[in-house]
Amino acid sequence: MVGPIYWPLLILASPGFILAIVTELTPLLGGILQLAYGIVVAPILGGAALWLVDQHLERQAPLLGNSLDRAVSKAVPLVLGTLLAALLSSLASIFLIIPGIYVGVKLALTPCAIALENQGTTGGLRYSWNLVKGRWWGVFWALLVLGLILVFAGGLIVGFVTVVADVGDFGVSMVAAAAVTAVEPIFWVYVVLLFRSLQQLKGQAA
Repeated sequence: MVGPIYWPLLILASPGFILAIVTELTPLLGGILQLAYGIVVAPILGGAALWLVDQHLERQAPLLGNSLDRAVSKAVPLVLGTLLAALLSSLASIFLIIPGIYVGVKLALTPCAIALENQGTTGGLRYSWNLVKGRWWGVFWALLVLGLILVFAGGLIVGFVTVVADVGDFGVSMVAAAAVTAVEPIFWVYVVLLFRSLQQLKGQAA
């Protein structure tokens, strides 16, 4: 399922790897760029990836350029929606960890709502909240299992390279960054499948 669109998705994920190299070489500049990337660029590239995956699953032939154009046209809601979801989760975590996790899961699909359902900033937040309603535990476990699988896979790659080659601390950091970049396309496919599955369940229950 991932194969035909893996390389376009990897291109969208690659700036994160480049920034990891810059951060290792120049921590101050890299830290500033990482902050800007995380707030502004990553949500836009993520939106392009989500739309590309969705078009592929609908048996269309998505183009990387078209996906980027669509994401750029939705840049403001993608950036603001992702930022607000993170802020609301962080604010909830101030009181207790559990409320922060609850809010984070409820708002986790905000980028999908904006990129795939043409929602605005607040509309994307509401859409995700309502979509997860009644299925919070299912979404929580789905995201947790995915996270554990990706962390385990990345750990295996880093561990293998560390054992077979003396790459030093810089090399280990680069291998870890490359592993994260390599599995990111799988994450995007998984999230789109989860989003569309929840929509189908909601439609069946309606």
